Order: sequence, then structure tokens, then C-alpha cells
Amino acid sequence: MFVTAPTGAGKSLIFQIPAIYLAERFKLLTIVVSPLIALMNDHVINLGLKNFDGVETINSETPPNNRACRH
Repeated sequence: MFVTAPTGAGKSLIFQIPAIYLAERFKLLTIVVSPLIALMNDHVINLGLKNFDGVETINSETPPNNRACRH
């Protein structure tokens, strides 16, 4: 799928709604790849404010010791 839309058109929902559904319904992990660190951080903050647990971001600003897989 390819989507192009202006800023503020709700493109983020394309990632968030399926991820939330899969996590809540089937306890599945969803990985979203985005080139924009600010957008990733914004998603993590906003989903955290909505009480979604387990939302994380890993990017070039993440220290190497925090990139390790956590169990």
C-alpha cells in the first residue's frame, strides 16, 4: 500500500489502529518503521497518555544499551 497525504490528514492512524487492535485482541507485537524520530516520539508520548502499555521507540538517539531485547 502507498499513501500520500498532507500533514495533519491522519496518516498516523493507519499505523496505530491496526497495532492497537492486534495487541489487544491477539497479544501480538507490531513494529512500525518510520524515518522521522520526532513522529516516533510523538506517537509514543500520545499512546502513553492514552494508557497503552508497552509502547516503545528505538532510533539513532537511543543509547546502545537500551536497544537490547528486553524480556
